[in-house]
Amino acid sequence: DGSNEFRNARAGQSGGALSVQYDKKARGCSVNVRESNVFKNGLSGFGGGCLSVVYNDFATNSSALISGRQRFVNCKAGHAGGGVGVYHDASSVNMTLGLSGSNYFAKCDAGTSGGSAAVILTQNIDGYSVDVTGKNSFLSCSSN
Repeated sequence: DGSNEFRNARAGQSGGALSVQYDKKARGCSVNVRESNVFKNGLSGFGGGCLSVVYNDFATNSSALISGRQRFVNCKAGHAGGGVGVYHDASSVNMTLGLSGSNYFAKCDAGTSGGSAAVILTQNIDGYSVDVTGKNSFLSCSSN
């Protein structure tokens, strides 16, 4: 909550600045990023250059919610989600990615998909929603 700065963070796999990973049976878990935080110059080898949330097996009723005035600047990922990357490997039910408020993505790049933000769903996904509301800005974001 509020006025945190994550700068020049590097990760070998995912989440250059902030990474949350659930290995098995995450139920009712939430990642909430609120108010006005700054993610700048984040780099990861896999996904989520600045912010990464990974659910591996059997996740249910969980969410990643990003609200307020977040700034993602110059975040880069080797695979997907230059700014924000959310991954569901298998068997996820009733999951949500929410992006609301006045969030700002600039110069965020990903090697595969989702220059600014990416959600990857692999198999056995039931009831997934992505909600983007508010005045979000996506500037100069790219993917190959």
